[in-house]
Amino acid sequence: MATAAPFRRRPNRLALSTYAGPVVVLLTLATADRRRHFAAPRWAILGLRVLERVAERRRALVFAYCFMPDHVHLVVQVAGEGSVVDFVKEFKQRTGYAFRRATGRSLWQKSYHDHVLHRDEDLVAVCRYVFANPVRAGLVARADDFAASGSLVWGRGVLVEA
Repeated sequence: MATAAPFRRRPNRLALSTYAGPVVVLLTLATADRRRHFAAPRWAILGLRVLERVAERRRALVFAYCFMPDHVHLVVQVAGEGSVVDFVKEFKQRTGYAFRRATGRSLWQKSYHDHVLHRDEDLVAVCRYVFANPVRAGLVARADDFAASGSLVWGRGVLVEA
């Protein structure tokens, strides 16, 4: 009787060294079951406060963030010896813990999507794309009207397309 080969899940992350150093990464973190938790201002505000603390602790530049109802977009670069993987892990742990204590539910879907920006990609254009996500989703008419998005590096004016 032949035995089937064990199932091996393909890793969804690049080599960890890819995320270390001065790389800029576009991240998408989805909520568990794509529930619309961030539609409640309370959770978007908590997410932003945790994001600010984790960015400071991890010496990360958050060029853009957008707390959509059922997911979060981030454009991040971690300085020094840090890594984007560690940054995301801490952000999800801290927000997830606070959410679970308050609701008894999970906040995050496992893993996340990422795209390491190439040298020829325009950082400001990528950040403007993230900032305009609520307009494309029909949540607001103008990106500047969406309170749960911005930058921890630049003023909102940099993110508004001329």
